[in-house]
Amino acid sequence: MSMPSDIPIEARARYGDGRTAASHPALVSLARAGDRPGIVIRLEATGAERTWMLSEVSVATPLHGSSNEVLLRRALPKGFDPQAGDANVDYGATLFVHDRRFVQALIAAAPHLSTTRERWRFARPGLAAALATLLIGGAIWAFNLNPSRTVANLVPQTTWESVGGQMLASVTKGHRECTGAAGRAALDRLMRRLVEGDYRSQGYEAKVVEWDLLNAFAMPGRRLVLTSRLVETAASADEIAGVLAHEIGHGLERHPEAAIVRILGLATLAKVFASGVGDTFSNASLLLVQLRYNRDGEREADLRAAEILKRAEISVDPLAGFLNRMKRITGDSGTEPLGGILSTHPGIDERVKAIEAMPKHRSRPAMSEADLAALRAICK
Repeated sequence: MSMPSDIPIEARARYGDGRTAASHPALVSLARAGDRPGIVIRLEATGAERTWMLSEVSVATPLHGSSNEVLLRRALPKGFDPQAGDANVDYGATLFVHDRRFVQALIAAAPHLSTTRERWRFARPGLAAALATLLIGGAIWAFNLNPSRTVANLVPQTTWESVGGQMLASVTKGHRECTGAAGRAALDRLMRRLVEGDYRSQGYEAKVVEWDLLNAFAMPGRRLVLTSRLVETAASADEIAGVLAHEIGHGLERHPEAAIVRILGLATLAKVFASGVGDTFSNASLLLVQLRYNRDGEREADLRAAEILKRAEISVDPLAGFLNRMKRITGDSGTEPLGGILSTHPGIDERVKAIEAMPKHRSRPAMSEADLAALRAICK
């Protein structure tokens, strides 16, 4: 039986099983199981359904009246051993919903997810750095500035490097890092060429992981990830260079760090920096891979990529060709790529037109044929 509502609310979501980094498209709705309110989740690929009681879910960031997205986690019952439990039980699983109507209905059905006590229970008096972040960030929010990026810039780079390392380990868990010597050397040469001559780009590190996911993404702390499938699918070294330049662009604009600030919220962020909570990093890293940056974010990353490629004397046109071809492979629905370079928000067509309209510059191949072959074989 549906919960009392003028209009039954069903929303699209991304479901993570809590055991792997993969996520799956799903439809969610609020419903009752007997007298207990819950969330019904139906996986689009299989039609499988599961119900989470609202009493057993928690949120990464407490909800409020203007919330339009939520990251939910199904809590582990006390004494429950996930290793010994039923593999079909999804305790520890996550659910990300970006739908304002659903979130507001959730607040009404589960007030405990938005209480002031819940919002602030993570605050730790006496931690000067965390408290300073909260106070300064709150002031920025009050004056309606760009809060996420500003707060991200207040956090020391060494802290982001530590956070990025933990998140990278979490999101690539179960996927082998590819370390073929010749391929690793070829990738390092390409990265040096991309960052040469710009002190802001120094220190970026790229890895290839064996993953049947067609994507690339930037993590906090100047860490970039290419999946083996993307490397194998790219038609040329110039396309791979364009992808890396785009992800460096996200990093230069502090988009991954700002996303973490926005996802976790200031109170939880203070707790994370103070104690390094593993589950929080795991949930946030999964969401970061799924993240679709807004129009300004993608536009900024593409413009940065054009600057990087011009300085490295690599053509920007193959980046547009890569996006067009990937659109034909995956469609423009975003159901396979989870964000990153293949984010469909803004649409790929819009991005391709903007890239194709950029001024042309002198260029030469990003890699030798031998280096490209070595990079494609890095996982073998």
